[in-house]
Amino acid sequence: MTISYLLLGDGASDDVLLHPIAWLLREFRPAATFRQLAYRTHHGRLQESMESAVSDYEPDLLFVHRDAERSSRAERAREIP
Repeated sequence: MTISYLLLGDGASDDVLLHPIAWLLREFRPAATFRQLAYRTHHGRLQESMESAVSDYEPDLLFVHRDAERSSRAERAREIP
């Protein structure tokens, strides 16, 4: 079984998250094969970026990273359906 995933982040510095994601996936499903499809930054509205990423790559899993910056954790969580 191959599971594909994509990371949608705030910027290029978020690519450091790819290693812990890969480790976590291997721990969670050791018998599966994982394929990283891409790392993309979002531009503009997060919802549109998520829809575009899913449409373009059709990942099995979509990981979204958002910095808190000026927003609370709760506000950021509401952005990700």
